[in-house]
Amino acid sequence: MRTTLALVLAASGLELTAESWNTKTAGKTVFLKFLAPWEGHCKKMKPDWDKLMAAFATHESTLVADVDCTAAGKELCESVGVRGYPTIKYGSPTNMEDYKGGRDFASLETFAKALKPVCDIHNPQLCEPEMKAKIEKFQKMSKDDYHAESSSKDAAVAEVEKASAIEVEKLRVEAFALKDVKDAKVKEVNGVKGLEKMQEVKKLNEKRKGPAGHDGMDEDDEMRGGREVCKANHLELCDEAERAKYEEYLAATDEGLDAQIAENKAIIAEAEKVYNAEVAKLQEKTRKLGADKDAKIEAIKDPDYHLMKAVKKAEL
Repeated sequence: MRTTLALVLAASGLELTAESWNTKTAGKTVFLKFLAPWEGHCKKMKPDWDKLMAAFATHESTLVADVDCTAAGKELCESVGVRGYPTIKYGSPTNMEDYKGGRDFASLETFAKALKPVCDIHNPQLCEPEMKAKIEKFQKMSKDDYHAESSSKDAAVAEVEKASAIEVEKLRVEAFALKDVKDAKVKEVNGVKGLEKMQEVKKLNEKRKGPAGHDGMDEDDEMRGGREVCKANHLELCDEAERAKYEEYLAATDEGLDAQIAENKAIIAEAEKVYNAEVAKLQEKTRKLGADKDAKIEAIKDPDYHLMKAVKKAEL
């Protein structure tokens, strides 16, 4: 029977969800992999982790399982602050720690075998007096007091998330404004300053210097989008302003034209450089906003908050 169960779990894996959490983790020391199935490191770990789940399928005090952060386990991943995949945690279901050991089967198995029953709401006899007192306090808490405390904390978290979202949106708008400025500069250089026409004339000059008999034209020179258009070798189709620009560039020396092209390309490069530097600053501000938000939420959802939630959920 043990062998059969282990084989079944090896094939399907034990996957925890918010709904199965209390039932599956009750009285257990957990060793959990929070994952995204498509992520490369998760795929690489899967064979060894599945083997580990099978090995501990019938263990009395240690639970080894998966939590899919992209599916039914998303709520669990958010509640424990998973930020990357895979994230491996262990210990009491109400107070897990990050696993930092090796990820090969031998390392995982050695670590899992060393796990012992820990202080938990289902194992109060293993707790220090202070923790035991807290568990008892929350067990005696009325539903009204619990909901009031929980709602207050949840409202505070929502307020932090709202404030952070507003600031992030401001940075997003600022980033789009920076892009508009950069794009306008590029458009000005290509159009008003004539970079595109300069490059077209340079290409035409190079073709005309090609093999004898080549008139500097190809199929794309003749028409654009099914209609004849103003081009360096079709000045008769140009208006007065466009013709004047083309004639200016056609009359320039190769060195003079190259210098103008280089100058305008440098303007574009500088615009790109300034844009990328400013965007990098905005990205750093966004990262700091995220870290600040997480720290504030962690302060609100302190260990006592998580313990209270776990105690009351266990009663449901």
